[in-house]
Amino acid sequence: MRSLCCSLVIGFIVLLAIFADLISSLTDLNPNQQNILGRYLPPMSHSEISADTKQTLLEKWITTNPTQAKTLAKILVDQGVSSSPEDEIVLDVGTRSQKEALEILQKIDSSETANFQNLLASFSSLHLLGTDEIGRDVFIRLVYGARISMGVGVMVALTSAILGLILGSLAGYYGGFIDTLLMRVTDSLLSLPMMPILIIVSAIDLQKLPAGKFFLSQGNESIVKMFLILCLFSWMPVARLARGNILSLKNMDFVLAARTLGAKDHTIILRHLFRT
Repeated sequence: MRSLCCSLVIGFIVLLAIFADLISSLTDLNPNQQNILGRYLPPMSHSEISADTKQTLLEKWITTNPTQAKTLAKILVDQGVSSSPEDEIVLDVGTRSQKEALEILQKIDSSETANFQNLLASFSSLHLLGTDEIGRDVFIRLVYGARISMGVGVMVALTSAILGLILGSLAGYYGGFIDTLLMRVTDSLLSLPMMPILIIVSAIDLQKLPAGKFFLSQGNESIVKMFLILCLFSWMPVARLARGNILSLKNMDFVLAARTLGAKDHTIILRHLFRT
């Protein structure tokens, strides 16, 4: 029962990570959108964007929909809802509080206001889990954070398993100098303290490395650093386990039979020792 519950939770997190973009488009939330006026909001609260952002979006809407904007301005002037000039009345109404602006538009019986009402509705957002110190939505950031965490976790696990199996198998199968060299490297990495290495790697600007700017950007540099650090410190236990298993199996009869029949080393390792 416990394993089933854990599987359901992990599956739910994986689905959130996969459909992060869809969730963002449906909720109209941006993980990087800041709103200084909506900092530290509690869960299940609403917030409105700043007046400057409202004005920018309104000006863009007026430029994109000049005919609708002109018709709407004439209707608002006829209704006498504002003393602003006709070319500024749409901005004047739009920059008011969302509740007041929507109440004004709902009193106007015209199809020209539907598109404008949708724009005004986007000025307010529901924050399911509240906001952080700069007004970003916590829920959508957790959703995108799950994508990064799951992606890095899966890639690190695969990379560590493959690298550990290869190095451990080579050390255990060939022995001698190769075994000594690989195991001393493994022991050296195991003896390194994690925290100083994390500090050093985090201070390195990977974009200054050759071809760094081609593969990296400011948005993914920290993710690449985390991936490299985790891969660097996670393959050694797998390598030691693989070496121990290879040492216990390489002198068994089926391995000797395969070698006698002319099987190559990589065939014996991959097709016989790994499967065992």
